[in-house]
Amino acid sequence: MSNHLGQIYSTTKNAEKYIVLNSQNVELSGNVKLTNGNLDVSQNLIFNNFSVTDKINFRENSGSTSYNIINNSLTANNDASFNNVDICGNLKVNGQTQNSKVFMRLNTATPQTGNIAEQTITNWTPIISNPANLYQSSINIFSPPRNGYYSVNFQTSLKATTGNAANAIIRLYQTVLNEPEEIVSEAEEREANEQTMTTKFRFLNINIILFINTTDTLRFAIQGDNNYEMPASPYTNLSIHNVD
Repeated sequence: MSNHLGQIYSTTKNAEKYIVLNSQNVELSGNVKLTNGNLDVSQNLIFNNFSVTDKINFRENSGSTSYNIINNSLTANNDASFNNVDICGNLKVNGQTQNSKVFMRLNTATPQTGNIAEQTITNWTPIISNPANLYQSSINIFSPPRNGYYSVNFQTSLKATTGNAANAIIRLYQTVLNEPEEIVSEAEEREANEQTMTTKFRFLNINIILFINTTDTLRFAIQGDNNYEMPASPYTNLSIHNVD
């Protein structure tokens, strides 16, 4: 007994010969091989089972609308897992560009003075920032675009205008994931009092590699005796760049 659930017929469309299977569903239990020509799907192409070892090649032809399986899938709130990703341009995560290279350089615009008590360096001036807006404030000098290892280089000279100045310190503080702030690096110079000298200059430098989270904060502090002065650029410079 046969059931006529469909119809097979021949026709011509746009001067090309067609064989039409007029049925609601067509099930092929074997393999389908196209030795020459194209597979034109007017609606959806659905894979019930797809192995990660399988490959699908998509070729875009000029004048045709092509479906880019990678772009359309990743922008449709779908999950994706990749073993290796090589990005030649920029990667945006939640609208923020994740550059492969990060570099920031700061100077002090005007001299900063003090006397004995430690104080935060407040007069930073961003000179170079790539990507933009890495500098936040004097108590959060660097906002990394991603978690990673960064090289922090700070150098300055301290000038004391009285002869008995004996102490000069610069400190780098870091707050990690809402933990208490701690000193991660310090440069210090101490010497005996020299009453005959009216002016002294000390060169201090911090060079350290830190793992910095996007939620961390960094702060530089400076301390010296007897009316010290930290000069403005070019003697005081700070640069930060990623090393991973």
